[in-house]
Amino acid sequence: GVATVFAASIVEISHFGFGGESPAIVYDAKSKRSVVINGQGPAPRAATPALFAAKGKVDSNGPLGATVPAMLDAMAIALSEFGTLRLEQVMAPAIELADGFPMYEFLRHHLTRERKNSEPYASTMRIYYPGGRIPEVGEMFRQPELARTLRAIVDAEKAAWSKAKDRKAAIQAGRDAFYKGEIARRDRKSTRL
Repeated sequence: GVATVFAASIVEISHFGFGGESPAIVYDAKSKRSVVINGQGPAPRAATPALFAAKGKVDSNGPLGATVPAMLDAMAIALSEFGTLRLEQVMAPAIELADGFPMYEFLRHHLTRERKNSEPYASTMRIYYPGGRIPEVGEMFRQPELARTLRAIVDAEKAAWSKAKDRKAAIQAGRDAFYKGEIARRDRKSTRL
């Protein structure tokens, strides 16, 4: 299930993405217990009511319309508490897809509809409209920056695993690479919040 969510966050970006939210319900058949993992991020600390009052609105797109990405956190909890695999294993398909997958019709239509909303954001245009165009159906769509981010998370997990052979600690190290490491510092600079 966690591997599926990671993979879907790469190819179903019309619905959610790796930097988004992913609430989850996990049913443990052994204990006959259901657990809800919130999977919804908080607003960034600097996103105060005063910030939006001055604008007269809350943005629906861009960094001021987003929460802190919670998908990785939710999936790390699900994997750590209810899974048996490591991030390296469950993220492998997502990394492969970030390296490239064939554009499909629904996603192409979505990107066509969202182009005007995306134009104010240079990084969005660079990623989703490479060379200023939307890839044709069947053409490989690549997200190399996202692939690098996923690999950095896996590298942090692998390093922690090689030291202690503790699966939960290794998953936490991968999570921390995203939320506390260089990835977080770089993203804070780019959003200017």
